[in-house]
Amino acid sequence: MSATAEVPTGNTFDKYGSSNPVVRRLMSGFHSSLDELMERACPESLLDVGCGEGVLTAQWAERVCSGRVLGIDLGDPKLEAEWGKRRRPNLEFRAEEATSLSFADDEFDLSAAIEVLEHVPEPEATLAEMARV
Repeated sequence: MSATAEVPTGNTFDKYGSSNPVVRRLMSGFHSSLDELMERACPESLLDVGCGEGVLTAQWAERVCSGRVLGIDLGDPKLEAEWGKRRRPNLEFRAEEATSLSFADDEFDLSAAIEVLEHVPEPEATLAEMARV
């Protein structure tokens, strides 16, 4: 699977590593909200749809300890290079289309799509697949 011009992959701006104080403040609030939701959900397995470079996916893999965390995004050599930098025994990345996931029904405790649905051509189909797995 390869990324198309219509569907962007990854971040064009390094919001996770920015030194800009405004960006850092916004990202801090964003991370706090995600941390709170993750604590409430307490999943043992997680699918991150549209994981981009895998920054959040890798952080989540640390939180679920030995539980399975899998990030998917469209095939893109830049993303795949970033995935190679983030390794954990319970973490996996794959190039996969979100509207037709290769996973079994109820395979994951939680499916996430952070900053993704506005980019997918068929958000309803993506959400249906996320709910299924």
